[in-house]
Amino acid sequence: MHNESLPYLLRLLLLGSVSVVLSACLSPPPEPALPPLPGVTPSQLFTAAPQDWPSAQWWKQWNNVDLNRLVSAAQAHNPDLDSAQARLEQAAAVVSQAHGSLGANVSAMASVDHERLSANSYIPPPYGGKVYDDGELGLQMQWDIDLWGQRRALLKAAVGERRARALELQGMADWLSTQVAAAYVRYQFFLLQQQQVVQQQTVEKAIVQRLQLRVQQGLEPAEHLQEPELDQMASVQENQDILGQLAQEQVQLQTLTQLPWSALKLPPVALPVIHSGIPPKIALDWVSRRADLAAARARVEAATARVHAAHQAFYPDVNLAAMLGYSSLGLNKLVAGGSAVAGISPAIHLPLFDAGRLKADMQQGESAAQLAVADYQKTLAQAVTEVNRALVGMASMQRQQQVLQSRTQQLQRQQQEVEQRVIAGLDDPLPLLRLQQRLILLHRQGLNLQRQALLDQVALVQALGGGFTDDTGLNTARSAIIHHD
Repeated sequence: MHNESLPYLLRLLLLGSVSVVLSACLSPPPEPALPPLPGVTPSQLFTAAPQDWPSAQWWKQWNNVDLNRLVSAAQAHNPDLDSAQARLEQAAAVVSQAHGSLGANVSAMASVDHERLSANSYIPPPYGGKVYDDGELGLQMQWDIDLWGQRRALLKAAVGERRARALELQGMADWLSTQVAAAYVRYQFFLLQQQQVVQQQTVEKAIVQRLQLRVQQGLEPAEHLQEPELDQMASVQENQDILGQLAQEQVQLQTLTQLPWSALKLPPVALPVIHSGIPPKIALDWVSRRADLAAARARVEAATARVHAAHQAFYPDVNLAAMLGYSSLGLNKLVAGGSAVAGISPAIHLPLFDAGRLKADMQQGESAAQLAVADYQKTLAQAVTEVNRALVGMASMQRQQQVLQSRTQQLQRQQQEVEQRVIAGLDDPLPLLRLQQRLILLHRQGLNLQRQALLDQVALVQALGGGFTDDTGLNTARSAIIHHD
């Protein structure tokens, strides 16, 4: 080691020692401990038992080609997915930026200065008044050593935010499957309702014709025709209302799938079996299998990392700069050995007086972390509420279906008895027509209960994450997140 290097190293050690002493005098506030994230207790759920449901691509259990096509289209072309993808790419760029701040920044530099010096300035003749070429060529390096881990904490926060965005993207795809399924169920319900209204109109027309005949025969007063005729008018109005709601569901499906209108004229099919594949009870850990909960957890981790970074800002910041190259007055000797230049510049920056900025940054970080925890708690409570609401609704629909089934069976037996009397010529066909009208109304009620049970099933799927599995890792491509056929 050269002797002239010793004073420089001694000055560097002295500077470091003074910084450490001053840092100890500053006594930064202790890093706060965030409250633990809550879980779900058995008392919060309507039912609880260990099973696994729903599965990924759960809608395929309905064995409906049109539904599969609609879900695939929604998961490929929905604008909300495009927005989620853009937010994910933005978060990935922030990660790259944070990662780049950890390494050394090396840049190459080359410059030529062609300059005439003034003959009447501070450089007198014979040098003044002449033209010179000043050239420089070299490499420069700057490195923030990050002794306390502040930049690493910021990188961890950026990674956490990117993970939250990736989870949101995957959750958006799963959410779209439930929205498409719900709209498809409603669309098919209105198609089937329209068919039943047509049957109802046929029976009502037959009732009016039979009453008209009885009025002509003097067996019924004319005012008995008023109510059946009003029923006919009501059925016509109801049919128009159903057509309008069908169009509304087509609008919803078009918004979700971005398909042309010609692709949304779907044929009527029987609604799926109620409660198909639904387990009798719901496991506790299923509630946590939601993309929004996983994203909320990732944001809590990111906020915690930002608090750590704000805490480390109270400590000295150590930087190292170096340069190596050539500098010459005159380009003919630019790369000569005597033109070589080199230097190293270690530096320690210690915040002493900042008008409370560091403490304010740390308080802001703590508030953001507490808000992230509160958002997680809110999302968890909402998840439990949605699960319980869907389960209670399904249980209610099942009880109503049992009562409706008993009423239908009783009315069908009564219809058979009246039909036998009509065939035997012992009774007028009018009571039989009225029984048929009542049966159609019961069938319509049953269809409505089946529709609501299916919508509750879809709501339960959505409440439990829509088949979400936390397998995003650090993927940023939509193809790695969206379900494919």
